[in-house]
Amino acid sequence: MARPRLHDDALRTRLLEVTSRVISSDGEAAVTVRKAAAEAATSASAVYALFGSREALVAAVSEEGFRRFAEHLAAVGQGVDPAADLRDLGRAYRGFALADPHFYRVMFDRGVALADGDPADAVEQPTFRVLHDAVGRVLPGASAEHV
Repeated sequence: MARPRLHDDALRTRLLEVTSRVISSDGEAAVTVRKAAAEAATSASAVYALFGSREALVAAVSEEGFRRFAEHLAAVGQGVDPAADLRDLGRAYRGFALADPHFYRVMFDRGVALADGDPADAVEQPTFRVLHDAVGRVLPGASAEHV
Protein backbone atom coordinates (compact mmCIF):
# COMPACT_ATOMS: atom_id res chain seq x y z
CA MET A 1 0.00 0.00 0.00
CA ALA A 2 1.34 3.42 -0.97
CA ARG A 3 2.18 5.86 1.76
CA PRO A 4 -0.33 8.75 1.93
CA ARG A 5 0.90 12.15 0.80
CA LEU A 6 1.20 14.51 3.71
CA HIS A 7 1.77 17.63 1.65
CA ASP A 8 -0.19 18.46 -1.47
CA ASP A 9 0.28 20.67 -4.51
CA ALA A 10 -1.76 23.45 -2.89
CA LEU A 11 0.76 23.70 -0.04
CA ARG A 12 3.65 23.61 -2.51
CA THR A 13 2.06 26.48 -4.49
CA ARG A 14 1.40 28.45 -1.29
CA LEU A 15 5.05 28.07 -0.26
CA LEU A 16 6.21 29.24 -3.68
CA GLU A 17 3.87 32.24 -3.51
CA VAL A 18 4.94 33.39 -0.05
CA THR A 19 8.61 32.81 -0.80
CA SER A 20 8.36 34.83 -4.01
CA ARG A 21 6.90 37.71 -1.99
CA VAL A 22 9.70 37.52 0.59
CA ILE A 23 12.38 37.49 -2.10
CA SER A 24 10.69 40.28 -4.03
CA SER A 25 10.33 42.55 -1.00
CA ASP A 26 13.36 41.69 1.14
CA GLY A 27 15.79 39.85 -1.12
CA GLU A 28 16.85 36.25 -1.41
CA ALA A 29 18.96 36.40 1.78
CA ALA A 30 15.78 37.04 3.81
CA VAL A 31 14.35 33.63 2.96
CA THR A 32 14.56 31.05 5.71
CA VAL A 33 12.73 27.74 5.90
CA ARG A 34 11.07 28.81 9.15
CA LYS A 35 9.92 32.13 7.70
CA ALA A 36 8.50 30.50 4.57
CA ALA A 37 6.75 27.88 6.68
CA ALA A 38 5.27 30.48 9.04
CA GLU A 39 4.06 32.66 6.15
CA ALA A 40 2.42 29.60 4.54
CA ALA A 41 0.90 28.42 7.84
CA THR A 42 2.77 25.13 7.81
CA SER A 43 5.80 23.53 9.42
CA ALA A 44 9.47 23.68 8.52
CA SER A 45 9.37 19.91 8.07
CA ALA A 46 6.76 20.41 5.34
CA VAL A 47 9.14 22.73 3.48
CA TYR A 48 11.93 20.15 3.73
CA ALA A 49 9.57 17.36 2.65
CA LEU A 50 8.47 19.29 -0.43
CA PHE A 51 11.72 20.97 -1.46
CA GLY A 52 14.58 19.38 0.47
CA SER A 53 16.37 22.59 1.36
CA ARG A 54 16.15 26.37 1.49
CA GLU A 55 18.25 26.60 -1.68
CA ALA A 56 15.93 24.20 -3.52
CA LEU A 57 12.92 26.25 -2.39
CA VAL A 58 14.46 29.45 -3.74
CA ALA A 59 15.38 27.72 -7.01
CA ALA A 60 11.83 26.35 -7.27
CA VAL A 61 10.44 29.89 -6.97
CA SER A 62 12.51 30.97 -9.97
CA GLU A 63 11.52 27.84 -11.92
CA GLU A 64 7.85 28.44 -11.12
CA GLY A 65 8.13 32.01 -12.38
CA PHE A 66 9.58 30.83 -15.68
CA ARG A 67 6.91 28.12 -15.93
CA ARG A 68 4.14 30.68 -15.47
CA PHE A 69 5.84 33.06 -17.89
CA ALA A 70 6.06 30.29 -20.50
CA GLU A 71 2.33 29.60 -20.07
CA HIS A 72 1.52 33.27 -20.75
CA LEU A 73 3.67 33.29 -23.87
CA ALA A 74 2.41 29.91 -25.13
CA ALA A 75 -1.18 31.12 -24.86
CA VAL A 76 -0.43 33.67 -27.61
CA GLY A 77 0.07 31.07 -30.30
CA GLN A 78 1.27 31.85 -33.80
CA GLY A 79 -0.81 33.47 -36.51
CA VAL A 80 -0.16 34.51 -40.10
CA ASP A 81 1.22 37.97 -39.25
CA PRO A 82 4.64 37.74 -37.56
CA ALA A 83 4.56 41.41 -36.47
CA ALA A 84 1.15 40.91 -34.83
CA ASP A 85 2.47 37.77 -33.12
CA LEU A 86 5.42 39.72 -31.74
CA ARG A 87 3.11 42.50 -30.47
CA ASP A 88 0.88 39.88 -28.85
CA LEU A 89 3.92 38.28 -27.20
CA GLY A 90 4.92 41.72 -25.90
CA ARG A 91 1.47 42.14 -24.41
CA ALA A 92 1.64 38.67 -22.86
CA TYR A 93 5.10 39.48 -21.45
CA ARG A 94 3.77 42.68 -19.86
CA GLY A 95 0.59 40.90 -18.71
CA PHE A 96 2.64 38.30 -16.90
CA ALA A 97 4.79 40.96 -15.21
CA LEU A 98 1.64 42.72 -13.98
CA ALA A 99 -0.20 39.54 -12.98
CA ASP A 100 2.71 37.92 -11.12
CA PRO A 101 5.01 40.81 -10.12
CA HIS A 102 6.70 38.87 -7.33
CA PHE A 103 7.63 35.96 -9.57
CA TYR A 104 8.68 38.33 -12.35
CA ARG A 105 11.01 40.17 -10.02
CA VAL A 106 12.50 36.96 -8.65
CA MET A 107 13.07 35.60 -12.16
CA PHE A 108 15.00 38.59 -13.35
CA ASP A 109 16.72 39.55 -10.11
CA ARG A 110 18.17 36.03 -9.88
CA GLY A 111 18.95 35.80 -13.57
CA VAL A 112 18.93 32.70 -15.69
CA ALA A 113 21.11 29.87 -14.45
CA LEU A 114 23.29 28.68 -17.29
CA ALA A 115 25.08 25.35 -17.21
CA ASP A 116 28.32 26.60 -18.75
CA GLY A 117 27.99 30.30 -17.97
CA ASP A 118 27.62 31.30 -21.64
CA PRO A 119 25.01 34.11 -21.87
CA ALA A 120 24.19 33.05 -25.43
CA ASP A 121 22.67 29.86 -23.96
CA ALA A 122 19.89 31.93 -22.35
CA VAL A 123 18.23 32.14 -25.76
CA GLU A 124 17.94 28.36 -25.76
CA GLN A 125 15.75 28.38 -22.65
CA PRO A 126 12.18 27.45 -23.76
CA THR A 127 10.72 30.77 -22.59
CA PHE A 128 13.26 32.85 -24.46
CA ARG A 129 13.20 30.58 -27.51
CA VAL A 130 9.55 31.63 -28.12
CA LEU A 131 10.55 35.30 -28.11
CA HIS A 132 13.70 34.67 -30.15
CA ASP A 133 11.77 32.77 -32.82
CA ALA A 134 9.08 35.48 -33.00
CA VAL A 135 11.71 38.14 -33.62
CA GLY A 136 13.30 35.85 -36.22
CA ARG A 137 9.98 35.63 -38.09
CA VAL A 138 9.71 39.44 -38.17
CA LEU A 139 13.36 39.81 -39.24
CA PRO A 140 13.89 36.69 -41.36
CA GLY A 141 17.21 37.84 -42.77
CA ALA A 142 18.77 38.41 -39.34
CA SER A 143 21.37 35.94 -38.12
CA ALA A 144 21.07 34.15 -34.77
CA GLU A 145 23.75 36.41 -33.26
CA HIS A 146 21.72 39.53 -34.02
CA VAL A 147 18.30 38.32 -32.87
